[in-house]
Amino acid sequence: MVGIDLFAGAGGMSLGATHAGIRVALAVESDPHATATYSANQPDARVFGDDIRHLTATHLIPWRPLRDRLIIFGGSPCQGFSWSNVRTRTITNPSNWLFEQFIRVVLTIRPAWFVFENVQGFVTTARGVFFSHIQDHLRGHYVLHDAVLNAMHHGVPQDRSRFFLVGSRDDLTFRFPRRLSSRSMTVADAIRDLPRLENGANTCCVRYNDSPPSPYGRQMRAGLARCWNHLVTRNSTHVLKRYAYVPQGGNWQNIPSDLMTNYADRTRCHTGLWTKPLRGRSRR
Repeated sequence: MVGIDLFAGAGGMSLGATHAGIRVALAVESDPHATATYSANQPDARVFGDDIRHLTATHLIPWRPLRDRLIIFGGSPCQGFSWSNVRTRTITNPSNWLFEQFIRVVLTIRPAWFVFENVQGFVTTARGVFFSHIQDHLRGHYVLHDAVLNAMHHGVPQDRSRFFLVGSRDDLTFRFPRRLSSRSMTVADAIRDLPRLENGANTCCVRYNDSPPSPYGRQMRAGLARCWNHLVTRNSTHVLKRYAYVPQGGNWQNIPSDLMTNYADRTRCHTGLWTKPLRGRSRR
């Protein structure tokens, strides 16, 4: 399979696609820093380093002959769908409609498969108008499969839910991965052997500590004795105080209000508009 990565960022989805045996041939990303990182990690892929709205049908001509073994994947900007964002979590935010460019590219090339990813709030924002819009435009061209998956159920030490919409042009069989039956990976499993850092630490390369790593940790080490990028923001005293109030499994809602006065939207996050997450199912 050959892949095209839209809204590619630094290449997270391309990395996963590569591990799955897909040869990523084209990436579209407008941020110059992200494209530099992407090119360093995916040197064989062509990068369109411009606004996706400037990607024309002419640019896409070389990929049309590959349509029967092509997969398009990507996740449009998600900030406007985040549950912690109430200011631009609306239909009037232009960035929230950039997913239409994903639809446009898919319908221009008509690949065999596509995978669209976004935060869980994509489903519920504005009473589901964005979710309905993408389905309405792709249904009839593709068999659609949608689900909200949590990374913690698939071997990742993070409670992180994401919405996925998968389309198959030729009604091919598809199933979302099942939840792993073993216990979820913990933060300790992932980071207990990392160096202990002070506030504002700025030594990039540091040896692992003496704690024995978990099997996951050993896999992440890949045989190395040192790890990189230990450049820590020097947080102010009131920010450090917040951390002490967050228990195991907690979040910003556990922090006293007097320490969150610079987050004006905090009290508006629970508006009753959130609905229960979708479960995996198929639609035509």
